[in-house]
Amino acid sequence: MQAFEHADECDAVSRRIQSVNTLRRDGPRWLGSNTDVTGFLAPLGALTPHRGGRAVILGAGGAARSVSVALASAGLQVTIAARRPDQAESVAALTGAAVGAWPPPPGSWDLLVNATPVGTAPYSTESPLPDGYPFRAGSVVYDLVYNPPYTRLLVDAERAGCRTIGGLDMLVAQAQAQFDWWTGQRPADRVLRDAAVARLAAERALRAEDRR
Repeated sequence: MQAFEHADECDAVSRRIQSVNTLRRDGPRWLGSNTDVTGFLAPLGALTPHRGGRAVILGAGGAARSVSVALASAGLQVTIAARRPDQAESVAALTGAAVGAWPPPPGSWDLLVNATPVGTAPYSTESPLPDGYPFRAGSVVYDLVYNPPYTRLLVDAERAGCRTIGGLDMLVAQAQAQFDWWTGQRPADRVLRDAAVARLAAERALRAEDRR
């Protein structure tokens, strides 16, 4: 939010969600951009539900705002589900989404997106959904958490027959868009993915060493 407020000029998406995650110097001015929307949609690709499909976003922070705008642009019916209804209502009002129950009723979505930090290492055994939540086989579960690359939520969903996407895919797509905006060159996704995987492995090794 602070970066958005201090940027001299922002792109249309950044203005709508009132957030930027990338800054670029242009003479005396700072330009702001947000790569969350393009970064989120890129890995979804062919797994995107058909237009009019139902998408539920868990969480009501900055990531949820970006995801809500992205899914609405793809023609999906978007619902925000958060533990705090007031925060869900704030995101819904900003992005045109609906507000739903927490946790979302089983069978109420075709695409579920975790935009909360629940499941992030070192709490990787946690899930934003209750134990035993009944996933519907064939639906899509997308977890924005990238550390670990394969979260408890994704494990549970895949066991139930869901198609899954991890947050590392979004992180790589965001980095590609940012580097392109800064330099005019788009790096290969494999280069960025390998770098991210190596950094995450190093962090896990440090945590393991600290526990000894």
